[in-house]
Amino acid sequence: MTIEKNTTRKKKIYYRRAQWQSSDKRTLEHYLLDAHNNLANSGERTFLKTDAEITGSSFKVKDQHKGILIHVTGCKPGEQASLIESDKTKNELNTEEQDAPDGKEFLDGDIFAYVRKNHIFFCSTILRESDLKYYFRKILEKNNLTAMGATFEMLKVAKADKIKVIQNEGVKSIDLNSSLYSASVDRLTKQQSEISNFMSKVAKDFKAILAKDNTNEELSEHINLNMKLLFSFDGATAYKNRNKVVNFGLEGKQHLKQAATTVLNGVSEDDELGFSIITNGDTKISPSDIEVSSAVDINKQGKTINKTDAWKKLRTYYNELKEKGVLNQ
Repeated sequence: MTIEKNTTRKKKIYYRRAQWQSSDKRTLEHYLLDAHNNLANSGERTFLKTDAEITGSSFKVKDQHKGILIHVTGCKPGEQASLIESDKTKNELNTEEQDAPDGKEFLDGDIFAYVRKNHIFFCSTILRESDLKYYFRKILEKNNLTAMGATFEMLKVAKADKIKVIQNEGVKSIDLNSSLYSASVDRLTKQQSEISNFMSKVAKDFKAILAKDNTNEELSEHINLNMKLLFSFDGATAYKNRNKVVNFGLEGKQHLKQAATTVLNGVSEDDELGFSIITNGDTKISPSDIEVSSAVDINKQGKTINKTDAWKKLRTYYNELKEKGVLNQ
């Protein structure tokens, strides 16, 4: 069997906007450049996350301070790789473990990022957005910016045309779907975001109901149990009360519109919360419709992608959004 070998990998480039609590008007680009210059070697830019290391393996300043390019890698020191025999004439293929060569570690994943002012562009292999945010927080804290690191966030920027649709058409309903089971319910009760705070209250009540009849062990057998939450405007009730109360239902419509905008801007790549928003014009907006991102082909390098080409594509996408005015939304 001959398998065609592609020279590129399809990767999605994401755009985020940096935010933190500070009266200082200098940008994330400024602070990251300062931190990387002060932490001269990769060992100083390595941070433990659970049982793995997250490292700022390399960085580069683009065209005399026009952005900083960063390569963040993840690995588990001393971990072995699994191999499988390649002789397909054998009835059974065996697997075995192999140590990394001396002076090297097996790569568990990486992220390539480009930061210009407070704009963040990144693409990744295996590692997630939360790993990049963790790295930024840690390196800022290590460079004596503790308060900034503690409050640092990467905000999703919703497509302006979808926000405009909501503002123009209004919202008929917001449909939230979540798969809830024992471990997820426990996790939901600890979430801190606006959406998760609401969901945690629902989860708490939901768990209390289930506790009457089910143990955690019994509940774990039903991990595909789905809970569907639907927020909608009750037009029939509004019509009945149209002559009794001035502007009856108007506040409810505004709350739905505001909630829809919050959902669009507040759900991150790592969230498991799915949603669909139905406008009064019957336009359906789902997560895949609203994120500012782009899929591009980037040259391969083993199981990851080539650093030089990745950085080039990130910079190109930045220029595209800048020309379109997206960065000023």
